[in-house]
Amino acid sequence: MPKEKKAKKVKKAINYKLELKSLLTPALIITIICLVSASILVGTYEITKPIIEANNTKRADAARSQVFSLGGSQGFSEISNEELLKDFEGTLPDGLIDVYRANNNKGMVLTTEDRGFGGSILVVTGIDNKGKITGITITDHKETPGLGTKAMTVDFLSQYIGKIKIDSSKDAKQDVAIDAVTGATVSSDAIYRAVEKALLSYKVLGGVPNDF
Repeated sequence: MPKEKKAKKVKKAINYKLELKSLLTPALIITIICLVSASILVGTYEITKPIIEANNTKRADAARSQVFSLGGSQGFSEISNEELLKDFEGTLPDGLIDVYRANNNKGMVLTTEDRGFGGSILVVTGIDNKGKITGITITDHKETPGLGTKAMTVDFLSQYIGKIKIDSSKDAKQDVAIDAVTGATVSSDAIYRAVEKALLSYKVLGGVPNDF
């Protein structure tokens, strides 16, 4: 083989390797970066997960104490799904998230949800052993600030306190009447339904007057 032809062949092979390297190197670098980033994210998640869970638990405990101060320093114990399923004959009602019993047996705190304008609204409701609502707070929502959130103010939610029954109809009696919020009807209706679910669930679990 002539030297010139051989040299061209070698040069072509070298150029091919250089081109291949130039193509593979960026891809390899990107792959390494992705693997390292994924490892960092996984590591960060594993580190922050227990912290996030602890903070969520702390907020949930604070919400329960807020709506049911009668629980005192003894706190609350969650009623297991197995126990709830027995009371509800195998099927939990739609929108019931969890139920906690006050350790001093003075009542329960139920978390329920219903759909508002922007999505799900989580409502925590405290109910004493006479079936009366002791407090309500909203722990999660996606409602529009200044509109839907008008149905979440302390003043608005206070109308639920002390009631055993609730009624949002126009001809409702004063002791059970719940008013909607002008401009936030969807949100206030969702909160109403969530509280209604809490009352109905509490009735099934026992501890409310027979004429409920």
